Amino acid sequence: MSNYPCTSQLELEENGDILVIRLMGVWEMDRNAPSFQEFVKKGDIRADISELMLEARGLEEWDSSLLFFLNQAKVWADGRSMTFNCDCLPDGLGRMMLQTQRVVDSRVEVKDPEGHPGFAEEVGKHSIRIFRDGSVFANFVGEILLSFLRLLVGKARMRWVDCFRAMQDSGPMALPIVGLISFLVGVTLAFQAADLLGDFGSEFFTPAFVALAMVREMGPIMTGIVLAGRTGAAFASTIGSMKVAEEIDALRTLGVSPLDYLVLPRVIGLSIMTPLVVIYSNALGIIGGMLVSKVKLNMPVQTYVKETFLNIDATDILFGLIKSSVFGVIIAYAGCLRGMNCDSSSTGVGRATTSAVVTSLLFIIVANSIFAVIYSIYEI
Repeated sequence: MSNYPCTSQLELEENGDILVIRLMGVWEMDRNAPSFQEFVKKGDIRADISELMLEARGLEEWDSSLLFFLNQAKVWADGRSMTFNCDCLPDGLGRMMLQTQRVVDSRVEVKDPEGHPGFAEEVGKHSIRIFRDGSVFANFVGEILLSFLRLLVGKARMRWVDCFRAMQDSGPMALPIVGLISFLVGVTLAFQAADLLGDFGSEFFTPAFVALAMVREMGPIMTGIVLAGRTGAAFASTIGSMKVAEEIDALRTLGVSPLDYLVLPRVIGLSIMTPLVVIYSNALGIIGGMLVSKVKLNMPVQTYVKETFLNIDATDILFGLIKSSVFGVIIAYAGCLRGMNCDSSSTGVGRATTSAVVTSLLFIIVANSIFAVIYSIYEI
């Protein structure tokens, strides 16, 4: 038997191939509890030690500083392939130590191998991710279509009150911000058109420029952008929070389809309200252009209104509304998709909300480009 230096709180004793640590006295943070690593360095531990045993015969009071010491001892023993024996510890201390050890082990992050992956590996990973996202998008579209068919045959468990609530949130509640942005866009277009056309003596065409720009492009796009950042993000955060709270799993347990109950009302409500909001946006944008024409060009209001209706017709308005309705479906689809597929954590809800906005804006720009090509081909 070999003895090692001891303190008022612990001592080390070597008994054959067993290293015994006796815990004594008071272990509290304000008592400067010793560090296991520093204490071990004071003694010359034999290489043939195969077991580390802990005893607490003289232990009086303790707090988390003792748990930290015990975890250090376990890490030291595991690093030397030694048996860690804590059977002689009090039951409460032993259980708490094992519990804290499980928590620490569960939070250990798995680090990637050192070095950067090659170019081919990065391309492969992104390609696989794109194909997986495409599969998720396509499956979700199919599920929404099946849900809509169930609604047509009267088998979908959709509450119309939820649809009306979605219409209210995406329609009347969005009018102030949409109106302000559309008015300022109309003012900006009128100023630019007046300066540009004035160089050619054609400032009289300012009402036509503003009206066509708002009805065909700026009205639907600006409304889509506002609703994507406002309504689409709200859809993603609401559904994502329900998934974190396991409310969606509860719906499935009750035999209710989450697509029918959560997604379908939002898609229908937003696709109906978006064209109506676009009409309001077009009107505010044209009014903004009228104000600039009155102040900058001294154009009578009657003349501005007359020129506006002479240069736009029902076809321009109709195709702008069709485009906006598609934008509404895209925004609702992206918001619900990201919400239904978010991670079950608070950070997952935040990522889903951001992803919903980005996805909506990307699809809106792509869809608008497709509409522009179609309008050009058919000379609409």
